[in-house]
Amino acid sequence: YIILKNEGGPTDDVITVTNLNFTGTDSGLFSSDVSLPFNINPGFSVLVPINFISDASLGDKNATLEITHSGNNSPNLIELSAELTDAYVPVVRINTGGNSVTATDSGPDWEANPAGDGGIGESFVVDNGGGTFSIGSIDYTARDISIPDYIDQTTYEAIMVSQKNPTDSSSNMIYHISVPNGDYIVNYYGANLYNGTSLPGQRVFSVNMEDERRIDHLDLSDRFGNEVAGMIQHNVTVTDNTLDLEFIREIEAPAVNAIEILGLQYPEIEVDPIEDIISYDGDYLDFTVVASGGNPADNFTYSISGQPDGIIIEPTNGLVSGTIQSSAVIGGPNNDGVHIVTITVSKPGSLDVSIQFTWTVLETASVHDTFKNNISIFPNPVKDKLFIKTRNELSSNIKSLKFYSIEGKLVKDEKVETINDRITVDISKLRSAFYFMTITSDDAQQATYKILVK
Repeated sequence: YIILKNEGGPTDDVITVTNLNFTGTDSGLFSSDVSLPFNINPGFSVLVPINFISDASLGDKNATLEITHSGNNSPNLIELSAELTDAYVPVVRINTGGNSVTATDSGPDWEANPAGDGGIGESFVVDNGGGTFSIGSIDYTARDISIPDYIDQTTYEAIMVSQKNPTDSSSNMIYHISVPNGDYIVNYYGANLYNGTSLPGQRVFSVNMEDERRIDHLDLSDRFGNEVAGMIQHNVTVTDNTLDLEFIREIEAPAVNAIEILGLQYPEIEVDPIEDIISYDGDYLDFTVVASGGNPADNFTYSISGQPDGIIIEPTNGLVSGTIQSSAVIGGPNNDGVHIVTITVSKPGSLDVSIQFTWTVLETASVHDTFKNNISIFPNPVKDKLFIKTRNELSSNIKSLKFYSIEGKLVKDEKVETINDRITVDISKLRSAFYFMTITSDDAQQATYKILVK
């Protein structure tokens, strides 16, 4: 806002402001919604809203506002400045009322939204948007100064000749546009195309963006002129993955020629794959999901589903941990202990990414406990050689050893022979990490240990 004050006394005249004119290098980025003319009584002030739109070029923007009025010092000149700190680029474009239009600026194409499309597009759904109106041609040279430079003549003449209107006058037209949660800029493009509403006051409507009134009492003929397209820009924040634009009738039907959504572009989220896991009930596990990408200023959020009972994920750092419960042995979609696990990683302004893997949980039987209790392993943690010692009570011989990574991948498999109740295992070629070592006897008994290789 800027503040205009009539500094006259009680006996002085009312000052009438008749014109606001923006000049200078970046004048096309500045505008005001105030209705002209307006009066300022002696001793009173008026707040004049100043709008600033993005041209997708970072840096300082400057213009001069020339205020023409009935006072003694007309016109007044006010220097305006703004800074564009974030590079917003088009992420969704809709040619409301027309066919698909190929982009000429390396941005996304303008999605089709013609009559008869059922109100469903690639990135949007529109309620009560079955009405369309078009004309044969529109003059590019007469376009409003608010039209961005990247809308060239070919694009302008293709998308501004048609528009969407609500079908039912008793309900509002609403666009539901699918975007990731985050901050966006909405560019509304409109032109009065119907000669029956070519004069000011014949078509007036408002627009809500994300349930907030952002465009109030818009009269396209009054603001831009008849068959002249202009653009109105507003910032919005999306929290439910859907950006809603609601067009509210006041006088005659609302009209929209095109919709453009600008967002901050970041690298897509990437999540390292997790190999299938094999565990026993009662085992304790912990590992961390590794993700990258998205806005570096925001944090990842992690969630998990389909996991064995007893396993959780820390939503802020992706640590998967817990002790597997006995119920997990009969869990999973087929109640056979085979769990289909999904981990989802999200971040504001980016699409969620999910990975999936199989987690199999095997039962620890009582015979397994007896077998395991007659075996000792040392040292643990271990660096080069691992020793396995059997007690005299062990009624069977150890036949093989298998080492699995924490993700369940077999990394070492060897046949062994017990000498003087002891087995020596060379693990020097295993990298430093946790492993599961499964010991199998000649009568098919098994015991599993968690080993830390340093």
